Amino acid sequence: MKWKIGAALMLIVFCLAIVPTVVSGVSAGGLSDVFSSAKQLVVEVGNNNAMLSGEKVSLGDIQNAVYTDENGEIMLPLSGTAEAMGMKLDWDGSSTNAKLTKDDKTFDVAVVVQQENAFVSAKGLAEAMTWTYKVSENGYFAVLSDKETSDKTMSKLCDKATEQIGIPKDMLLKSSLIFRAGSDKVIKNGEEVTLQDSEGLTYAPIVDGDTYYLPTDALAAVFGDSLSIKNNENVIEKDDITYISAKEVAKMMDYTTAGTGDIFMMGELSYGNAETQVAALTAMGEELPDQAPPIPKADAYVALTFDDGPTGGSEGLTARLLNGLKERNAHATFFMCGYRIKDFHTHMDRYLAEGHELGNHTMDHPGLLTKKTYDVIVDQIQSNSDLINSYCGEGPTVFRPVGGAINDDVKKAAKACGLPIINWSVDTEDWKYRDAERIKNVIVQNTKDGDIVLMHDLRDCTLEGTLAAIDILSEKGYAFVTVEELARIKGVEMKAGEVYTNFRNSTVQKLLTSET
Repeated sequence: MKWKIGAALMLIVFCLAIVPTVVSGVSAGGLSDVFSSAKQLVVEVGNNNAMLSGEKVSLGDIQNAVYTDENGEIMLPLSGTAEAMGMKLDWDGSSTNAKLTKDDKTFDVAVVVQQENAFVSAKGLAEAMTWTYKVSENGYFAVLSDKETSDKTMSKLCDKATEQIGIPKDMLLKSSLIFRAGSDKVIKNGEEVTLQDSEGLTYAPIVDGDTYYLPTDALAAVFGDSLSIKNNENVIEKDDITYISAKEVAKMMDYTTAGTGDIFMMGELSYGNAETQVAALTAMGEELPDQAPPIPKADAYVALTFDDGPTGGSEGLTARLLNGLKERNAHATFFMCGYRIKDFHTHMDRYLAEGHELGNHTMDHPGLLTKKTYDVIVDQIQSNSDLINSYCGEGPTVFRPVGGAINDDVKKAAKACGLPIINWSVDTEDWKYRDAERIKNVIVQNTKDGDIVLMHDLRDCTLEGTLAAIDILSEKGYAFVTVEELARIKGVEMKAGEVYTNFRNSTVQKLLTSET
């Protein structure tokens, strides 16, 4: 009897000894039992790292290796997944099926090839292995397991995976600001936003030494009124622009930061252990366009527009006009005809690079569009937009119908093609009076703040008269901008299919009143 009592006491002591260890394991994450009793692969959409039975593994070096297809299926890189799971891959590189072998067991899986990379459905892989498959409620995680995964276990696995391989890319994107030095565009919560001040002037971040700086005058564009930088010591002056340290801004907003080189990002969520997600966001930041030559501060702003071009080759009329505008830091809008682009396109890369705006003036200049059918109008606009995009890497942002003729079909077609309609308030009639002196005088004597001036990119007289007028009006405090810049400066957001002839203060007041 005594030995039974002694054995019972020993059992009690043993149980008391192991309780702290068990409790400790649960408090550390509650996953030791999960990992010891099951095998799981936890994958995250947008990440080329995963978690295999509690350990971080790589699924290869494909950007955004795990993705969701158009049917909502989570797809995994075939070779990277096979290697991470210790499987032998048998695939000929072209067929729609592959064999995976593990522990003398062979699994047949369907293969999808995207941009020369092979992928396999996560669900399909689980089914082939007779594993269970479960997707998180937010759709970012999938768990493949050799045992049933409860909701509680799923939650713990996702939390652990987040610790090891970082917060999902799309979650980071939706709470991040991504900047690139030299670009006046930023990505705010996944949307592109322009860094501009209250007057519509744009700015770009800079890198000075090893510190990234943001332009203070444009911070309201992304932070609104939530950021106050008065009397802050972490500012510098460069080329008459005030900048503040990006890390100081992040500190003031209680944001985390990431990025290297020209790319800087900050946001509400942690970038910890999110190497591949940060790499993907960095790639998005690198695609932000260079800042167009900045708009000078001026007393008055005018949009110069040129129809019917381009004209001549690399040393021809349009090229010389671009040279003259560049020397004067003047921007303009070029309403081009497709049939002329086909003949004269050697300078097409200069328009955007030098701060000009791409305009559409139909493919064939077929006469008044008000006399054409709706389908013809759409084709004349859209085919020209596609042609311009093929040469410039971007499509036009504004449209001008031949002769300025407009009816309901023209408006409807322009709206369908996503373009505002731009006419004019000052007509030089350079096509009729081919005289440089007259062209100059019409511009100088008739142009006021907010005007849109009509000219044609066809003859030397226009080039000479326009440049002479720019010189005179510049001395009087005028700056020459694109139509889009003029609208932005005046606080007008142009809409596709709507007609704009000028942005004088009286016109702007009517436009803004009609919007309310």
